[in-house]
Amino acid sequence: MSMAPQDAVGRIVGYGNGEYIGLPYDRRYLVVGKTVKFGDDEAVDLSTNDAIGMWGGRQGEMRITKVDETSAEGSFHFTATASGTTSTVQVTDGSFRILLGRK
Repeated sequence: MSMAPQDAVGRIVGYGNGEYIGLPYDRRYLVVGKTVKFGDDEAVDLSTNDAIGMWGGRQGEMRITKVDETSAEGSFHFTATASGTTSTVQVTDGSFRILLGRK
């Protein structure tokens, strides 16, 4: 497994049980109260352990709730779709905390 800092990949990525969520990331987002609306240009990646496997979250938002010198925190929710199906996945009450590297 390899990991890269969010500044390098432009994503906030969280893994669990072989699945992951990748939120859009730009250091300019890190302002308390900032809301990032998901859409075609700012979509969430959702990888699941099912027959579909890859989803795109283009409805929802991420809100920055805390920023200090070493970390940032926020909440998010989204509805994801996948090509070839009419199914959707709803993710509610999501949260994240990332450690910040040097600017």
